[in-house]
Amino acid sequence: MYKTNKDILLFVFGFLLTFLFIFYSTSVLSATYRGEMTNKQTVTGTLTQTGAEEYWKIVVPSGTYRMHVVMEQGSDKKITGQDFDIYGRKGYEPTTTLYHFKGATDGRHVKGSGEDVLYTNGGIYAISAGTWYIKVRSYNGSGSYKLTVTLLGSGPATYIDETVPTLVSGEKAGGYLGGDAYRDLWKVSVPSNTSKMQVIVELGNNYSCDFDLYGLRNYHPDKPNMDYSFSSINVGSENVTVTSPAAGTWYFWVDRWTGAGDYSIKVILTPGDSATSLTAGTKYSGTLSAGQTKLFKITVPSDIKNMRTILNCGSNNFDLYAKYELKPTTSNYDWKSTNSTGEDYTFDNPNAGVWYILVKATSGSGSYDITCYLNKNTASCATQYPVILAHGMAATDKMFGVVDYFWGVKAALMNAGAPVYVTQVNCMDSTANKASQWKTQVEQILASTGKSKFNVIGHSHGAVYTRYAISNLGLGTKCASHTSIGGPHKGSAVADVLIGVLGDKGSWLVGKVMDYVYAFFIGDTQPNSLSNAQDLSRNYMINTFNPNTPNVSGVYYQTYKTKIKTITANLVLGPTKLLLDYYEGDNDGLVSVNSQLWGTDRGLYTGAWWCGGVDHIKQIGHFFGFTPGFSAPNFYKDIVADLKAKGY
Repeated sequence: MYKTNKDILLFVFGFLLTFLFIFYSTSVLSATYRGEMTNKQTVTGTLTQTGAEEYWKIVVPSGTYRMHVVMEQGSDKKITGQDFDIYGRKGYEPTTTLYHFKGATDGRHVKGSGEDVLYTNGGIYAISAGTWYIKVRSYNGSGSYKLTVTLLGSGPATYIDETVPTLVSGEKAGGYLGGDAYRDLWKVSVPSNTSKMQVIVELGNNYSCDFDLYGLRNYHPDKPNMDYSFSSINVGSENVTVTSPAAGTWYFWVDRWTGAGDYSIKVILTPGDSATSLTAGTKYSGTLSAGQTKLFKITVPSDIKNMRTILNCGSNNFDLYAKYELKPTTSNYDWKSTNSTGEDYTFDNPNAGVWYILVKATSGSGSYDITCYLNKNTASCATQYPVILAHGMAATDKMFGVVDYFWGVKAALMNAGAPVYVTQVNCMDSTANKASQWKTQVEQILASTGKSKFNVIGHSHGAVYTRYAISNLGLGTKCASHTSIGGPHKGSAVADVLIGVLGDKGSWLVGKVMDYVYAFFIGDTQPNSLSNAQDLSRNYMINTFNPNTPNVSGVYYQTYKTKIKTITANLVLGPTKLLLDYYEGDNDGLVSVNSQLWGTDRGLYTGAWWCGGVDHIKQIGHFFGFTPGFSAPNFYKDIVADLKAKGY
């Protein structure tokens, strides 16, 4: 008998040691040792019944920081019920209770059946060198298996790049997890200048499930062994932002926690803040030498209908490249514009977030300016189709190269969300020639915007040659609406008197002088001033032009009329007003109110009660915006807002 408590404690301690020794010995004896493996070697074995075990060993050298163990079962477990597990332990054969790592799922890690474990000793320290034992145990069933152990030393592991799909920044990808599929792996290449990396996993609408997200640089994330740089385990979708991520290949593990369903994954890589910020609607000016580039960025809200970027660079050839959430290059972009000189590009429905815009001096050196407009769906002038402003005779879109014909109108419309463009034709030329020039530009605008139709607002002769192009040059099917302001649709007595007073010889001589002036000083190509005047005579417009230029079915025609009430500040129109008063009645100084009307009459505008009225020059905001009692920019904004309301 035991005399002291010490003797009793020694007896109990000895009994427990004996029990553990017998248990451990039995465990070792029950498993069959198959041999020693080498790195990346695939071995095979067979387990004959449930509970059967075989183990292998492998020598792990110093410097190894990951052990990747993959066991593939030899038959489909859905048919046989086969389910094998793996256990790993350093220095001793592992048991089901004593191990450093295990893979004991239902085969979800490998296509078909099997286990896949990436061991890193907790993801913090390198795996220790020595002899490791790997056991394969039948949790259920019998059959063959394959076992591969890959030891990862310095440098990236090569096996992970072979089958993992690559994500592109800003683009969605996705898949389905259900049944035996418990995880998907993705990867993305992160450049060195990345300021943040956002990873978004969104679940499908038709499923009830919960998927989680794990990420690790250069290697597969390993959830069981807690080897990952970040994780997101919210209920439902996941959204993680990593600031200043290290450059390299990042891997993402989408983990099926509960349920089954489809999902999407998107990575947004934001480059460093070397880009210059743009403010919507505000011009930025700078200079570039040939071959140089300048990077800009602009933040786009969620309610933007389109993003329009305008680049002016004189006679140089500067191009635009843009990409969502990533610095664009000449070969990697979401949109580009590479015309021979300046650029004007509209991109519909841009993603909300940061857009990067690259200006490249493809050829030539000099100054440039860039303006980006973000047009909201709710903007008052955000028409469905582009709005084209067509100028009249004796002028161009920019008079003397610097003075806007429609003074302040284009900027006002763009700031109100209008996709507005200004065309340019010869100052003095026949209606047919101007129409041909105009048609070419319209087709270019439609091509650059991707739209099938356009709205045109023509002033003076611009209301006439645009009608010709619509009716006679094939633009009828592409025109949504035609708005006329100050258009001489029934001709003008001013043209009649000019031609009649000068006679044939005088008209020819004056015409040639004017041709020289407009060709030399304005840049007209083969101007024809005499034809311009003849084409606007009352006899020609009423008896020749109008009968041969009928309205096109499906095009909405409308007119906004104006007149001088008392006297005009534009003194050059004083004599012509009196002439038209005598021959035709109320007028704007060059065109009578009666001749202005074509299509639906939208009313007569005379400005504030105290002003002298709205003359032909006030209609376009001149002189230089000094138009007391009348605002041309607001006038055009009202017109375009009405077109938007009508669905144009």
